[in-house]
Amino acid sequence: MKPLLLVTVVSAATLLGGCSLLTAGEPHNSRYPVEIIETQPAKVAMVRVTQVGESLRVTGTVRKPYEFRLPGTVDITLCGANAELLAYARPGITGYASKRGGMQEARFAADLPALPDEAFLRVRYNPPGGAQEALGCR
Repeated sequence: MKPLLLVTVVSAATLLGGCSLLTAGEPHNSRYPVEIIETQPAKVAMVRVTQVGESLRVTGTVRKPYEFRLPGTVDITLCGANAELLAYARPGITGYASKRGGMQEARFAADLPALPDEAFLRVRYNPPGGAQEALGCR
């Protein structure tokens, strides 16, 4: 390959790869704003909200830097415009059976009623063991 053609191909691949990375890490994609509450050592990494008929399907992933032992739960709260509680779900997480090292991912899913456009979601991972109070709207 000629050097100029090689530089052009590498530059184009870098540009296209960089543009796709900007949109790949979207934490959510819905008309409802999503607030992810940070927790340690695991955290909610991604939330996706889709409308299914008259309800909302909330799915996402929890990431942890090593193996999940007792996986815990995820709090999902749907709040109104003036911070009133409209709906609540506490699904367990699944897909954590891997014994390999490194970053581990687990999934969660819950159904909530579809509500006004002014509503917003709050999402938090709950570690196993301790009884945490439900996630509120404030």
